[in-house]
Amino acid sequence: MASYCALALAGLLHFVIGVTIFITPGTKSCSPAPVLASWISIGGILMIIGNLNLNYPWYTRLPHGLQVIVEVGILLGLLEFYSLVIWCKLERLLYLILRHILLTLGMSESAYLTYEYGMLAVATTLMALALCFVVKLATSTSFFVESERDPMIYLNMELYEEVVSRKKQRMRRVLLH
Repeated sequence: MASYCALALAGLLHFVIGVTIFITPGTKSCSPAPVLASWISIGGILMIIGNLNLNYPWYTRLPHGLQVIVEVGILLGLLEFYSLVIWCKLERLLYLILRHILLTLGMSESAYLTYEYGMLAVATTLMALALCFVVKLATSTSFFVESERDPMIYLNMELYEEVVSRKKQRMRRVLLH
């Protein structure tokens, strides 16, 4: 699992790069949608890459400071690749589908251009929130634990029998009093 320090640094660097430099892929590969959905989807990707296993044999022999630097580089590269390549393609696909459907259903070109920004904002934000929800379901194990008080624990048989016998003794004492 990637360290939280490296994950936070990579997220912060990605944010700073996005705000100050903002490497734009161009309107031919992305859509004219606002960047809010892009930042939401970056949060989902941070959840995914936070669960990456970076404990390779060559990596664990490095000093801790160098491990963090390597992790930040790897995570920042993954974030930039996702935001500039994958998210732009998904956003562009959604833009083209929405445009085709609305213009085919009879919406005028001028009306579409008037409301395009708002419709794309809603559509891309919903897509990013759906991505985050699916990622949260996939990466979180707390959704699958039936009871927070009694999670399943794998124990050896002697320890299990001892715990059960103690619990039975306590129950007998409670019932007798």
